[in-house]
Amino acid sequence: EGYFSDSAVGQAWTSAYVDGLPALVAWSSLPIGRWAHVHLELKRPVSDNLNFMSRVNSGTVQPVEGCLAGKLAEVYLWSRHLSADEAIFV
Repeated sequence: EGYFSDSAVGQAWTSAYVDGLPALVAWSSLPIGRWAHVHLELKRPVSDNLNFMSRVNSGTVQPVEGCLAGKLAEVYLWSRHLSADEAIFV
């Protein structure tokens, strides 16, 4: 449920923000060709892998679909919900 790729988005994600603005929880919400601040929220805690920019079958390390070329500058994980102000300035 915690995958986010160009071919599919898992059911674990509840909301998304791109550059501080609310966006659809969909790959098409992400800008192409430029850096963007992306904030995703989960419905509940997960005990499995989170995959961003790929979708991996359980039990394997090989992407099966939706593997994208790109760069991530930083990744942060919190165990609590962030306020809108906190999410914008992270």
